[in-house]
Amino acid sequence: MNIEIYGVTYHILDCDEFTKNFFNRVEIQLNRNEEFPHDQFLVNQERMKPYPRTTTTQDPEKLTLRQFLRNDRKVLRFYAV
Repeated sequence: MNIEIYGVTYHILDCDEFTKNFFNRVEIQLNRNEEFPHDQFLVNQERMKPYPRTTTTQDPEKLTLRQFLRNDRKVLRFYAV
Protein backbone atom coordinates (compact mmCIF):
# COMPACT_ATOMS: atom_id res chain seq x y z
CA MET A 1 0.00 0.00 0.00
CA ASN A 2 1.36 3.42 -0.92
CA ILE A 3 0.62 6.47 1.23
CA GLU A 4 1.64 10.00 0.35
CA ILE A 5 2.51 12.31 3.25
CA TYR A 6 3.71 15.85 2.53
CA GLY A 7 4.59 14.90 -1.03
CA VAL A 8 6.63 11.84 -0.05
CA THR A 9 5.27 8.42 -1.02
CA TYR A 10 5.73 5.62 1.52
CA HIS A 11 5.14 1.96 0.72
CA ILE A 12 3.75 0.12 3.76
CA LEU A 13 4.71 -3.55 3.95
CA ASP A 14 3.46 -4.36 7.45
CA CYS A 15 2.44 -2.49 10.59
CA ASP A 16 1.72 -3.04 14.25
CA GLU A 17 -1.73 -3.33 15.84
CA PHE A 18 -1.86 0.34 16.86
CA THR A 19 -1.28 1.46 13.27
CA LYS A 20 -3.81 -1.05 11.94
CA ASN A 21 -6.42 0.29 14.39
CA PHE A 22 -5.60 3.86 13.38
CA PHE A 23 -6.08 3.11 9.68
CA ASN A 24 -9.35 1.30 10.45
CA ARG A 25 -10.64 4.34 12.39
CA VAL A 26 -9.89 6.71 9.50
CA GLU A 27 -11.39 4.13 7.12
CA ILE A 28 -8.25 3.36 5.12
CA GLN A 29 -8.15 -0.20 3.80
CA LEU A 30 -4.80 -1.97 4.31
CA ASN A 31 -3.47 -4.63 1.96
CA ARG A 32 -2.11 -7.97 3.11
CA ASN A 33 1.31 -8.03 4.72
CA GLU A 34 4.17 -8.18 2.24
CA GLU A 35 7.64 -9.66 2.55
CA PHE A 36 10.46 -7.24 3.22
CA PRO A 37 12.80 -6.96 0.24
CA HIS A 38 16.30 -8.31 0.76
CA ASP A 39 19.01 -5.70 1.05
CA GLN A 40 21.84 -6.98 -1.15
CA PHE A 41 24.45 -5.06 0.85
CA LEU A 42 23.42 -6.72 4.12
CA VAL A 43 23.29 -10.13 2.45
CA ASN A 44 26.88 -9.67 1.24
CA GLN A 45 28.03 -8.43 4.66
CA GLU A 46 26.61 -11.53 6.34
CA ARG A 47 28.33 -13.83 3.85
CA MET A 48 31.74 -12.25 4.39
CA LYS A 49 33.72 -13.91 7.14
CA PRO A 50 35.27 -11.62 9.69
CA TYR A 51 39.03 -11.65 9.50
CA PRO A 52 41.18 -11.74 12.63
CA ARG A 53 42.69 -8.43 13.51
CA THR A 54 45.99 -8.05 15.21
CA THR A 55 47.00 -4.93 17.01
CA THR A 56 50.49 -3.88 17.89
CA THR A 57 49.56 -1.06 20.21
CA GLN A 58 47.05 -0.77 22.97
CA ASP A 59 44.05 1.49 22.93
CA PRO A 60 45.20 4.91 24.24
CA GLU A 61 42.08 5.33 26.37
CA LYS A 62 42.64 1.98 28.09
CA LEU A 63 46.31 2.81 28.64
CA THR A 64 45.40 6.17 30.18
CA LEU A 65 42.80 4.56 32.43
CA ARG A 66 45.23 1.85 33.50
CA GLN A 67 47.87 4.46 34.37
CA PHE A 68 45.31 6.49 36.27
CA LEU A 69 44.18 3.50 38.31
CA ARG A 70 47.76 2.35 38.97
CA ASN A 71 48.79 5.79 40.27
CA ASP A 72 45.57 6.49 42.14
CA ARG A 73 46.14 7.67 45.73
CA LYS A 74 49.85 8.17 45.15
CA VAL A 75 51.10 11.64 45.97
CA LEU A 76 54.00 13.32 44.24
CA ARG A 77 55.71 15.63 46.69
CA PHE A 78 58.80 17.73 46.25
CA TYR A 79 60.52 20.62 48.00
CA ALA A 80 62.06 23.60 46.28
CA VAL A 81 64.54 26.09 47.65
